Amino acid sequence: MNTIIISYRLDSEAPYQELRNRIKKYPNWARLFQDVWIIQTRHSVRDVRDDLENAIRGMGEIFVVNITGSAWASYKIDKEMAEWIHENI
Repeated sequence: MNTIIISYRLDSEAPYQELRNRIKKYPNWARLFQDVWIIQTRHSVRDVRDDLENAIRGMGEIFVVNITGSAWASYKIDKEMAEWIHENI
């Protein structure tokens, strides 16, 4: 299973809700910050990027990185989020 971080910046008229709904279709997800999510999937980063690209219809930018097994550290993030990250990365 791949753990993938998704970051995006969308134009003001972009379909934010459609993108969020698409992200939430992945089996395990968490919203780290307003425009940063972490998902778990068997799909590649290219597959995820292509899936999300279709949702925003060219109205923004998306950055997708596989962070499976990566070291991480945080400061003052929500306790439940830190626990989710600890359990899933």
